[in-house]
Amino acid sequence: MSTEASRQKLIQKLSTKVNQQEVDSKEQAYQMEYQRCQKMSIKDLGAEPMKAGRHAQETCHNVYQKHPDYLIWLIQHHPKNPKFTNIQVYAEKVTAEKDEAPSSKTGQSSGDLLLSPPKKTSGKMQPTFESDSEWDDLPMPTPKSTEPPKGEVTSMMATMMEAITSLKGQLDQVQQSNVEHQSALHQSIGAIHAIQMNQEEQDRRLSRMEELAHQ
Repeated sequence: MSTEASRQKLIQKLSTKVNQQEVDSKEQAYQMEYQRCQKMSIKDLGAEPMKAGRHAQETCHNVYQKHPDYLIWLIQHHPKNPKFTNIQVYAEKVTAEKDEAPSSKTGQSSGDLLLSPPKKTSGKMQPTFESDSEWDDLPMPTPKSTEPPKGEVTSMMATMMEAITSLKGQLDQVQQSNVEHQSALHQSIGAIHAIQMNQEEQDRRLSRMEELAHQ
């Protein structure tokens, strides 16, 4: 195997090792933060402020209640980012608590509710419809506008800008990593060149010793 091929193979192995160490370090940080949040109560976790992002310093409860679209974006793009673990665990806890809550406060089953008689309003019985024509005469509901409200558009634009900023930051990290790899490559080339020069010097000395031995 040539010296160039050996050098490329060494650089590839070292780069793989560095990348794996970075992945392991990020996973370890996420697991530690996830376990910390899991041990907290819903109340304490809801009062904890977010650590980063557009709603940094806002409590997890406020973000969960007021910005569900932002929370969806975080879950999709930063599922294991320790900076956003607390809000995601809080959302999981609140959702699980709501799912475990009984479907009716009165203790009636869904079947009982369906079979219960109609309630009276203002002392008058609610109207009943005996034929299809009477149902057809009911006024149709006015369709809602499909255009998103201005506030939602603004929120979407802010989310897109944050995504662009995040991508720029990732690109800067990649460029910085590339510079570091190139520096390591140059250092490796210099070391290999020094080894080659040393080997050539040793070969010259050996040849000279052999010539002196034959004289």
